Amino acid sequence: MSKFQELWLEDRRFKLWLERSKKNGNYAYCKVCQCEIVGYKSLLLNHEQTNKHKLNFKKVSENFKINQIFQNSTPHDNAVKEAELILSGMLATNNLSFLFMDTLVPVIKRIFPDSKIAQNLKLKRSKATALVSESLGKIFLDKLNNQLKTPGTYFSLILDETTDISVKKQCAFTVIFYDTENKCTKTQFFDLVETKGSTAYDLFNVLKSSLLSRNIPLENLVGFSSDTANVMVGEHQSVFALLRKELPNIVCVKCSCHMAHLAASKACLVLPKHVEDLLRNIGSHFSRSSSRRQKFEEFQ
Repeated sequence: MSKFQELWLEDRRFKLWLERSKKNGNYAYCKVCQCEIVGYKSLLLNHEQTNKHKLNFKKVSENFKINQIFQNSTPHDNAVKEAELILSGMLATNNLSFLFMDTLVPVIKRIFPDSKIAQNLKLKRSKATALVSESLGKIFLDKLNNQLKTPGTYFSLILDETTDISVKKQCAFTVIFYDTENKCTKTQFFDLVETKGSTAYDLFNVLKSSLLSRNIPLENLVGFSSDTANVMVGEHQSVFALLRKELPNIVCVKCSCHMAHLAASKACLVLPKHVEDLLRNIGSHFSRSSSRRQKFEEFQ
């Protein structure tokens, strides 16, 4: 083992968090954990792999990405940028059209003529789209990926297939995990991936590559749920079967909503057909005639 050397400060593994200790030249100092380490390279590498260092480094990285947006700006410019980020986030959170921003910002300027922040807003649909997709979206996705990569963070995935209007097959993933920072269980959107095939191997490979492309350990996946299609839950050639081969201890659960729907559909088949016909005919009788609805209101 060699003692602390200045060349280590240029090493990509150390340069973002390491510096020489000011108290003792033979010691190193971790800037994210704010602690001193004996200046041996093996000890530095061990410290880099500790949970404490990884959590602290993750927090610093997130703050750095956000601060990049505000660097080299006056306090007033930062306030304007913050307002634009909040407005853009509001659109995404409430599932509003980005086109709405072309109307909203002029209204804000008219309502608050004495506000310098409102008057300096330069935000329309194109900029709002870029802020959500290129800034806020990437920051939140990176935060989620870092949480799932943390050792000891176990999670479950829910998968469902869909076909969009362009007839492209896609797989949507939702992740459920325990957030150690906020001390609660979270359910969040994880990924939407296009898939060329719909066999069990195709879907399994899409799931696996989605995790590995983010450097998330497959071993952290402890639960999986999907609809009750045979390609998903079959005994032999299915996503459930392939997952159990890869992860023997994984818990695979059929979606309760799909099972309730199937049970209700089967129950309805027992009812006489004329019951359904009666309900349909009542709706059709009133839906296309305003005079019939008026007479019905008078009758009531």
